[in-house]
Amino acid sequence: MTDRISRYKKAFRFSWAPLALVLILIGSFGREALAQPEGGGAIQAIEEGSAAAGKGSSTGKPFGQSRSASTGSKSTTKPASRTGVKRATATSRKYDGFVLGDKYSFLNFEIAEKVQPVWTLAAKNAHVLGLVQVEVLVDTDGSVLTAHARTGNQMLWPEAEKAALATIFNKPAVYGKPARALGFIVYRFGRVEDASEDDGGPPNRDNEPIPEYVTDGMLNREAIVLPKLDYQRKPGEGGGTAWVSITVDEKGNVIEAWGDTPYDPVLKSALEKAARGAKFKPRLVRGHPVKVKATLAYELKPVN
Repeated sequence: MTDRISRYKKAFRFSWAPLALVLILIGSFGREALAQPEGGGAIQAIEEGSAAAGKGSSTGKPFGQSRSASTGSKSTTKPASRTGVKRATATSRKYDGFVLGDKYSFLNFEIAEKVQPVWTLAAKNAHVLGLVQVEVLVDTDGSVLTAHARTGNQMLWPEAEKAALATIFNKPAVYGKPARALGFIVYRFGRVEDASEDDGGPPNRDNEPIPEYVTDGMLNREAIVLPKLDYQRKPGEGGGTAWVSITVDEKGNVIEAWGDTPYDPVLKSALEKAARGAKFKPRLVRGHPVKVKATLAYELKPVN
């Protein structure tokens, strides 16, 4: 019996090293295998001209260890401009150590300091949005050595790569020794509901065709530009609301306007002129821009 126990202990001692390695790899990348690279956990881009992107809390945890156990971490702000720093000298030095993961390892959940990419006005106005994967090589200190976009619209690649290069990860380690890591980050440009199914948007389960236009209500609050009504009220006229029906094209421009004041041609003309100068964000249906039929309202104050 004693000899049998001794044999078990000896076998366990010799098999512990490879088992520990397997456990470390599972801890580091088990969640990546279960994650949703198509969009789950994607980092949201910020629109050009908005506030600077923030960075997540630095936890100091080793690669693969849950950060939920960390307490007292302080969130700070990283400017969106801290991007695009290439590290050619770091990648050129010789490295003979261990590399965790591969190009299919989802690394969003290993980020210690997050940097959001910028959704440029040029890309937004061109209706370019959706998911972008960036393959990264992480150094032993958690910094990103290389970043190469590989999916999504190529117009979004430069900003995604800049953000990836400025990202800081939890420090990779094997058996407590520093290591490098290989994997990819997923970024999302634009709202998920506006993206096509191919770009990570909601699936079209009923195979409905993209409509030529959609019908909406009053769009005053959604206007990017809304000119004031140039109309001089006559003395003694009461107040009220004047309505104008509009059609907005795929680029957000008003292409048709009909003032609902048939008994006042001057007011009707003023309503249509003001409405035609309005500007809206393009309306998207499953990633495709469509026309919108809606209304605008103008309040008319009474004149004493």
